[in-house]
Amino acid sequence: MKTKKLFITGLYWLFIVGFVMQIVAVGWYFYMVLSPKSASVLYIHSDVRLFSDSNLTLSIPVINKDSIVEVGIGQKRLAGSGIFYKNYKDVSLKAAVIFFLNVVQYLIWLVFTWQLLKVLKSLKQSQIFDKRNIWRLRIVAFIVGLAPILELIRNIIYPSLFNENAVLPHHRIAYYYDASMFEGLFYMVIILLIVEIFKYGITLKEEQDLTI
Repeated sequence: MKTKKLFITGLYWLFIVGFVMQIVAVGWYFYMVLSPKSASVLYIHSDVRLFSDSNLTLSIPVINKDSIVEVGIGQKRLAGSGIFYKNYKDVSLKAAVIFFLNVVQYLIWLVFTWQLLKVLKSLKQSQIFDKRNIWRLRIVAFIVGLAPILELIRNIIYPSLFNENAVLPHHRIAYYYDASMFEGLFYMVIILLIVEIFKYGITLKEEQDLTI
């Protein structure tokens, strides 16, 4: 029992550290993309896949179509790509949508960690069958199911945004879709099943309390 309590306590503090790190990461993200000291006013980014027309290409030159933006891309098959806008008036609707999705993803994962932190705190205090944990876990399940959908939308929009601003000679930029995009939906179902177990446990506890 003591080992179990120490494990839960350790996990609880680990989540606290993770939550603080997430807050720092979100703050740094906003500073990087919106800082008045930056050369750009908005930085739109996404992970992409590159498909080469030739296996002999050693470097990936990027040709900007317009001087209002700067475009960069990592020289890998699975690469990080960024578009830097110099003026707010030049930010397109697609870029604004991607930026909004990026912000939402950061914020919902903060909520995710916070809700799990509350669940772990109740476990640490031996309040396992707390009714509030039902809603906390439902929120966690919703976020786990929503996150890959947001990522899917972002990566559908981003290639066309990139192609509007730059040319990759002998390459094309795209997102590779596979079943892993929908793993979140599977985990969401698993968490909702755990919620039902919690509900059943709470019902048994309430019946036991009434009997006593």
